[in-house]
Amino acid sequence: MSNGKWHIICEKDVGLFSLVQQVISHIPLALEEERKPVALYGTKCCYWTAEGYMDATNVWEYYFEPIIADQPSSKLPESIVEHINSHFPHFEYPGYYYNENIFVTNNFGNHRAFKGKTLTIPHKWNDPDQELREKASKIIQKHVRPRLYINERVNSFIDSQMKRHKVIGVHMRATDVSDDNEHNIHRRGSYSFQSYIEHIQKQLSRFSGAKIFVATDSERALNGLIEHFGKKVIYTSSIFHTSENLTGTGPSGWAIPGYLANDSQKAAKNGEEAVIDYLLLSECHYLIHNGSGLARTALLKSPNLAHTNIHSKSTYINTLFNLRNGELFKFLKFSYQHALHNIKKPIKRLIKWDKQ
Repeated sequence: MSNGKWHIICEKDVGLFSLVQQVISHIPLALEEERKPVALYGTKCCYWTAEGYMDATNVWEYYFEPIIADQPSSKLPESIVEHINSHFPHFEYPGYYYNENIFVTNNFGNHRAFKGKTLTIPHKWNDPDQELREKASKIIQKHVRPRLYINERVNSFIDSQMKRHKVIGVHMRATDVSDDNEHNIHRRGSYSFQSYIEHIQKQLSRFSGAKIFVATDSERALNGLIEHFGKKVIYTSSIFHTSENLTGTGPSGWAIPGYLANDSQKAAKNGEEAVIDYLLLSECHYLIHNGSGLARTALLKSPNLAHTNIHSKSTYINTLFNLRNGELFKFLKFSYQHALHNIKKPIKRLIKWDKQ
């Protein structure tokens, strides 16, 4: 790869592991076209903070090493960064060429123009299949490398809490998915505390004496599991949802969990905790989860990790049947508009920025 060829991946106003999956998706395309993938994650996601975090100014580099070891975002010329800030790519389109050597995108990687070139990672009720997990695992091992301070925390917890034990991993996304106003209707109904209890008990019958590692955004859910399973429960998280508002608004106006919406330093710290949880979940012997990018990224990292997803397509269909009339109308209207928009999308070529 020549020095000046970059594939620049920009942020969206979404959760951290959607951003991580975006990078995983784009890496095969970048390498195939002999461009160096660089994650340039800044002000348009809730994890960015003006003060920086852990001596980094780029959200990706808060938590991870540069995708290519000798190519941190700081090596991008300032003129390119300024151009991107003033001509920010739109997530619904593939991206644009700054010049023949530099491609800029913030698409998730699932645009039809990328078919067969990126990894298509599911984000609704489906989990990644085994073939995708095997491919993604190799990419993660080589290019999605946590920073030293995170690895040290992970290794310390494994040594003190998990070594010599069978561990059932539990990821519970329980805040925004519990909000009746959650705009992503496929997420509604994906959290059921009783379903978690039943599936954990089932795995405890298989793994006698196992510990239960819990990663969740809800202190109430964590305390509920502690009440049921006592000292079997272990966890690392310290930042939870505490406000009345389950859903908040990110810097670009998108819906995000409410407890991340008003304090960027807290959001940045929460990102650190989320990466640690993801790494620990990937080391468990079994994973129980609902619809979540974090849990699915753990599956991508560890392709042999057996798991149960308590959220299913049938749950989504039941949610649709139970929508109130006004909500059903809005859902049908949005679905129609989205389908119409997709038909109109340019699919024969990538968008090229016309500097003239």
